[in-house]
Amino acid sequence: MNTFPSSTFFSAPPDWGWLIVFYFFFGGLAGGCYFLAVLIDFFGRPEDRPLARLGYYISFPCMLISGLLLTLDLGRPLRFWHMLIESNTFRPMFKPWSPMSVGSWALLIFGIFSLLSFLSALAEDGHLQQPAARGLRPPGPLGSILAVIGGLFGFYVAGYTGVLLAVTNRPIWSDTPLLGMLFVVSAASISAALMILLGQKSGRSMPGVNALHRLDTWFQRRGPSIGRSDGCFHKPAGVAPVVDDCHNSRRLVGSRRISKQRGRHR
Repeated sequence: MNTFPSSTFFSAPPDWGWLIVFYFFFGGLAGGCYFLAVLIDFFGRPEDRPLARLGYYISFPCMLISGLLLTLDLGRPLRFWHMLIESNTFRPMFKPWSPMSVGSWALLIFGIFSLLSFLSALAEDGHLQQPAARGLRPPGPLGSILAVIGGLFGFYVAGYTGVLLAVTNRPIWSDTPLLGMLFVVSAASISAALMILLGQKSGRSMPGVNALHRLDTWFQRRGPSIGRSDGCFHKPAGVAPVVDDCHNSRRLVGSRRISKQRGRHR
C-alpha cells in the first residue's frame, strides 16, 4: 500500500492530535487574558477593574484545561510529574537548554500566579470571604509585584509553544524566529476578542471594552504580516488574500457590534 512521505522528510512525524491543538488554543487564552488583565489593572480606569477581573476569571480555568490536555497527551498521564522531578533522586529537574523543560516549569509557575489572581478577583466580587485575598491584585504593593511577575509568565506561556514548534524537525515551520511572536499576537487577539464578547454580554465597563477592541484590531492587522514574513510560513500565493479577507470581515463585524453597543449606552 502506498503512503505519503513524512512531512519531516527524514524522520517519523510527531504524534500530535487534537489534544495538542486544543492546548495551543486554551494555553493562548490563559496567557493572553492574564496579560491583558494585568495591563488593565495598571493602566486602565477604575471602572475597568471588573473587566480585569473577567480576564483573571478566564485565565485560571483555561490554565487548568491546558495542564489537563498536556497530561492526557503524554500517553501515561500518571507520570506527568517526571517533567518536573527526577524519578531517581526526587529532585527538581530543570534543563535550561530544553524549551520543553523551561515551558513545563513556566506553566506550573504561571498556574500559581493565575490561581492567586483568580482568588483575588473572587474576593473583590464578594464570592470569597477572605479580605486578605483582595491584596493579591494591584494597586497594592504585593498585588503589583505578583501582577508584574505573573504577567511576564503569562506572556511567556502565550508564545513559548511557538518557539517549541520552531525547534522541531518539521520543515514547514522549523528554524523561524517569528513563530513565537506569531503565537503571542494570536493569543492576544483571541483573548481580547473573548473578553470583548463576555464583557459586552455581562455589561462590563464600555471604556475598557472599546480599548480592547482597538487593541484587537491592531493585532489582527499585524498577525497576517508576521505569518507571511520570510522564514515563517511558505503559503501558496492565493492563501494570503483569503486570510486578509477573513481578518477584514472580523474587524467589520466587530466594529458594527461596538457601534451598536455605544448606541445603546447613549
